[in-house]
Amino acid sequence: MPRQYLSERALAIMRSINKQGYYFPKNEADVNLPRGLKQKEVMTLHLAKIKNKWVCYLEGKNTEAMKAFLEHYHINYLSLHKLAQIRDVFGLREEKYKYKPYKKKERSEEERNARLDRF
Repeated sequence: MPRQYLSERALAIMRSINKQGYYFPKNEADVNLPRGLKQKEVMTLHLAKIKNKWVCYLEGKNTEAMKAFLEHYHINYLSLHKLAQIRDVFGLREEKYKYKPYKKKERSEEERNARLDRF
């Protein structure tokens, strides 16, 4: 594998991502640097964009990144629908409906006969 040379700005971003687990780019140029790190496979990064605001975070730090995103951009009031959309972007969506097969109760012969005797 050939050597990878990174700029000082890319190294600073990489250090802050390693330290905190997430990073908030200030402009479009700062978004391109983590994309380059992701393409070079230096780090396992994820980029998320919500309402034209970016955040990049490490693979296992999605809950911390979501909390920091909401605090950093001063998002205080959210509807449940909007919060579900943000959780989808960060990959934290829980499956509401899981298939649970219906199980019939097994009844003994005595119970069946007792029910018939009532009539």
